[in-house]
Amino acid sequence: MKIRVLLFLVVAIAGAQVARAGGPVVGDPASVGMSADGLEALRAHFQHYVDEGKLSGLTTLVARKG
Repeated sequence: MKIRVLLFLVVAIAGAQVARAGGPVVGDPASVGMSADGLEALRAHFQHYVDEGKLSGLTTLVARKG
């Protein structure tokens, strides 16, 4: 009985943590203090690897404060 209660609590707590985690928020770079030109340079840099066939594709996530 105690094991079932403990298992239920573990699953409930883990589920609550997953529910709280949200996806990335996409916004205007200037509104969060980032340079749109700098981000474009980053995109162009990695696009070069795709164009040369060194990578088949990629996804870049830029995070601020976190």
